[in-house]
Amino acid sequence: QYCISERNAELSNLYNCMKLTSKSVCEVYAQFILKFFDSLSEDDRINHLLFLKERSQKGYYGADMSEIIKTLKETRCFTRQSCHKGELCFVSQFFDPTVPVFKLMLKPEYFPPLPLQDR
Repeated sequence: QYCISERNAELSNLYNCMKLTSKSVCEVYAQFILKFFDSLSEDDRINHLLFLKERSQKGYYGADMSEIIKTLKETRCFTRQSCHKGELCFVSQFFDPTVPVFKLMLKPEYFPPLPLQDR
């Protein structure tokens, strides 16, 4: 299945001929990119998450963001020493580094990678 995230009206006949479907950025992430997240390098995963974070903070996705959040909850995103043999961990296995008590009590490995931490 092939899709495009932005449709050009002038090319609609070509899209139909090639059987291309139009999907929003959120749909592409939820249906394709996040499902194969474990195939990406750590740097690529972080870059995708930074892209989503920055765009969502600017309000680009609105209600569509709920689909990405739902998919992220089911996606293993980061490695951590305490996960089994370096396997990827779920986002829910990390703590919020902006909470002072967590910062005092937990090792750095229990927080998301630095580029994703709010400062």
